[in-house]
This record gives sequence, structure tokens and C-alpha cells, in this order.
Amino acid sequence: MTLADLASRTGFPKSSVMGICHALTHEALLVRGVDGTYALGSHLFELASAARAHSWPIHDIGFSYPVDESFFLAEIDALHTEAGRLGARLHVHTAKESTTIKSQRILEFVSAGVDLVLIEPVATDGLEEACAQARAARIPVVALGSAVSGLTLAIAAIALV
Repeated sequence: MTLADLASRTGFPKSSVMGICHALTHEALLVRGVDGTYALGSHLFELASAARAHSWPIHDIGFSYPVDESFFLAEIDALHTEAGRLGARLHVHTAKESTTIKSQRILEFVSAGVDLVLIEPVATDGLEEACAQARAARIPVVALGSAVSGLTLAIAAIALV
């Protein structure tokens, strides 16, 4: 798809989509063709293949977000829809733009035994210990929106993939 097509389909401003595509391309989740179009990247296929090979069921998903703003509330609605499609329960908690609270939320999700932790980070550093504990418990932690030190994966925007 072209950048204009992606912006049209997602409803995001073209400048935002360009930044998201750049981040996804950096992570090999998208590839950019010589004609400027974007396609799914090799890392995405590797992740999907590994998940399928392990028959990784998802029953509980933890999601931590910074504040009750329209963007995050829309994201929560989309996550509820996707969790419902998977037959999973979504556990949502705010972190009030605090890295300390975000770390606590990750550890709470680990203690609760969720299958996947999704976060909207407020900073790129400060979550390494909580992420290490999640990794030790074999629970992936995925950042939505930006990269964070110590995470399993950073995804700039799920809607584009």
C-alpha cells in the first residue's frame, strides 16, 4: 500500500502514518518497495510462524496505557474487539504517565499470569527489570507506539499491520 492509502484506511494524518511506517520498517515489520509502497516485513512473518509453531493460546491480555485521552480510549476499544475475536479477556489499567506505575502494572500482569502484556510506554527507559521478570515468566511484553528498552517487541501501530 502507498502512504496515502495507509493514511486513508487508518484515518491517521499522513505525517503520523509516515512516522509509524518508518518505525515499523526499522523493526522489519514492514518493508518499503522501490516504488514507495509498503508491505508486511519478514520479522512479522517470523513472529507469526513462531507463534503458530508453539500453538500459543492467548486467554488473558494485560494492557497498560498512560491517560484517559481519546486516542488511548479508541485503542482500548479496538483491543477489546480483538480480544473478543480471540476469545481472550482484556485487563486494562492506566499508569498515569508514570514509569514506576507502568513497571508495577507489568509486574501485576505477570503475577496474574496473563499470556501477553501490551503497553503504551511513557518513556524509553525504566521498564527493564519488569520486562526481565515477564521474560523469565515467558510472558511477552509488546510496546505499542514506540520502542522501549528491554521489551520483547515494539510495534508502532497495530492497525497498519
